Amino acid sequence: MVMNKKISLILIVILLIATGLIVTKIQDVKEIEPQVKDEKTGLGVPVKVAQIKAGAITKTIDYTGQVELSKEIRISSLVGGQVKKVAVKVGEEVKEGQVLVQLDKTELQLAVDSAKKAVKQSKVKLRQTRLNLNNLTQERTELNLSLEQARVSLQEVEAKLAEAQANLQRVKAEYKRKKRLYDNQIISQAKFDVSKARYKSAVAKVEQLEAKIEGGEIKLKKLKVKLEQLAIRKKILQENLKQTQLGVELAHNKLQQAQNKLGYATITAPQRGIILKKIITEGEIATPGRPLLNLGVADQVKVKIAVGDQTLKLLKVGTPAKVTFASLPQQVFRAQVTKVYPVVNQVGLTKVELALNNSNFQLRKGMSAQVELITKSHKKTLLAPKEAIYTSQGQTYLYLIKNDKAMRKQVILGISNGTQVEILTDIAPGTRVATTNHLQLKDGSQVYIWSKEGQKK
Repeated sequence: MVMNKKISLILIVILLIATGLIVTKIQDVKEIEPQVKDEKTGLGVPVKVAQIKAGAITKTIDYTGQVELSKEIRISSLVGGQVKKVAVKVGEEVKEGQVLVQLDKTELQLAVDSAKKAVKQSKVKLRQTRLNLNNLTQERTELNLSLEQARVSLQEVEAKLAEAQANLQRVKAEYKRKKRLYDNQIISQAKFDVSKARYKSAVAKVEQLEAKIEGGEIKLKKLKVKLEQLAIRKKILQENLKQTQLGVELAHNKLQQAQNKLGYATITAPQRGIILKKIITEGEIATPGRPLLNLGVADQVKVKIAVGDQTLKLLKVGTPAKVTFASLPQQVFRAQVTKVYPVVNQVGLTKVELALNNSNFQLRKGMSAQVELITKSHKKTLLAPKEAIYTSQGQTYLYLIKNDKAMRKQVILGISNGTQVEILTDIAPGTRVATTNHLQLKDGSQVYIWSKEGQKK
């Protein structure tokens, strides 16, 4: 009984498998395009059809390449010092201005403090020099005033002397006349003595004024000498002022340099990028110019491909392309040719460089890229599937399907993208064309449109 059950189960399995194979075979038969029928049957030639469409088409050539960074920057220090901290890791994305390396700032801070003190001292010296110059200017003003007063006073004395000398001449003449009269005993002793006294007084007055003028002239000369001395002192002070001003400027420059060096101790990213390599470690001594890190600029990347002569003829700087990556299957990156190298390698290929935007840093150095170079692009044109094209004796044709008839039409082809072909001959969009059994068709053939279900459409 057990054996019978086993035999029954085996028979059922075999029956199910056989049934499945039969069903599969029937489905396969339905999906095979029927053999060409004799037109006498009335059905005509079975064909599949497609429509002429209006649209855009691009001709592309496929290449593979690798992502390279557009630029790599060696980060180095402008000052020497011990590395206190390396703030980034290899592969880390950094922003412009982000701190990468910090050097010890102790000595640099001392230099800044010393420079600040020197600036303060130079400013004090400058203020004192300006004050001295102002005092000298005030002194010169007062001296000029004294000189003017002395000149006026001297002029007044000189005027008085002129009057006294004129008076002396009159008194002297009178004295001589009285003396002759007295000598001839014409006037008395008393009258002669009065005249003599007047004469002596006039002489004394002139001598007094002459002495005063001499003193005034001496004073005037002394004042002029002082003015000359002040002029020399002023010139010296003005030169000192220039030197002091230069000293202040020099002190400021030294302070700026010291502050710059202090700032250089904090090394930051010059622009956005990725840390590619860490060369120095904490505790080491950095020297000016020694590389510390390698920074890759990744806002834009480049892909290099190698093309042959035929493709090279179609390319120029600015030629567009589409770039895809296996690791980013849902994304298509726009690119363009930025450089065509002027050298052909040993196998006859020329390097071509394309630029891609990478603002979100998705693309990394070394990634494999699939490049579609767009060598031609037509926006508004007629398109037909490549299966609709029939070639005979060097001419290209389409079989237009209308009212179950096939009409052969010679056409001129444009560019192709591998699945579609541009039709340059004027045909109305929406026109149906045969895509199968071209060898069984002729102009005017009766056709019926075959579907997967094996039914006439």
